[in-house]
Amino acid sequence: TTTLTSTSTGTDTTGTSSSSTTGTRTTSTDTTTTSTTTPIPGACVGPAAADGLEIPSACASALAPDGNCTVGCKAGYLGSEAVLYCYVADEVMEGETPTCTATTSTTTSFTSSSTSATLTTTSSSTVSWTSTST
Repeated sequence: TTTLTSTSTGTDTTGTSSSSTTGTRTTSTDTTTTSTTTPIPGACVGPAAADGLEIPSACASALAPDGNCTVGCKAGYLGSEAVLYCYVADEVMEGETPTCTATTSTTTSFTSSSTSATLTTTSSSTVSWTSTST
């Protein structure tokens, strides 16, 4: 009788890793529109147009000697209001106009992902043969 025994043991390890990053940036911008209004006779001349300054039509109809109008900033601009006064017909209204600062909207977003995996396989086997000769 002959007995043959074979034993094998093995380990296989495989690793993978991957990552990705994406980004988005959104920026909004403002558009400036300029218009002019002709004052009526006996009225004062309104303030000079400036970026972001909202000049209501009431400024073109403010009559001397005690007319006035309130100016402010357009949507998308920051600044306070100011009252301008009309003391002399056909002259520029008196008072200090506000400084209007544009607001900008920026959105930044990022997505990051990482994946890793490790696979370990262990196998063991024993094989026996018995052979009988007669």
